[in-house]
Amino acid sequence: MPLYPRMHLLPNGELFYAGSYNTHMTFPFARWGFKIATFNFEQKKWKHLEHPKNMHRQEGSTVMLPLLLDKDYLAEIILIGGGDMNANSTETCEIISFKLGITPKYVPANSMDNPRYYVYPVILPDRNILVVGGKTGHIDHSVHHMCHELAPGELDHDQSAVLDTELYNTETGEWSHLEP
Repeated sequence: MPLYPRMHLLPNGELFYAGSYNTHMTFPFARWGFKIATFNFEQKKWKHLEHPKNMHRQEGSTVMLPLLLDKDYLAEIILIGGGDMNANSTETCEIISFKLGITPKYVPANSMDNPRYYVYPVILPDRNILVVGGKTGHIDHSVHHMCHELAPGELDHDQSAVLDTELYNTETGEWSHLEP
């Protein structure tokens, strides 16, 4: 089971698996397919949940949004970027909320400016999410993903590399660019 970056421990003690639409073994579900579910440790059972609106999320990522007292520690997970097997990446994002008494489902969130495959998000101490790296697509997983040094300090980047850095404001739900 691919554990990172799609596995989250929820405040109610259940485990949330945000799914993976790729060739990773997505045990206990299937080799192919985007399956999302929560695992209840007491019952030792998986409960399948509704798919995201955009299921082309291979090599995308997820981040649990901050658990805040004024939101009753509502668990929300943002699904960021990814792509499909045909080298198409997406800038779209979706959020799934685990509000008590309501069946969790993904809803669209604001999109990044750049489509990103191999996206790398990091939640910062100020509760915002920094997104770096990624590519606008890929040919296959055997392609070398590296920069080549032309001269000291001068790099020849992969043409599909996303060099822009974006910041997601978890309070407003808006994306912004950061200067290099």
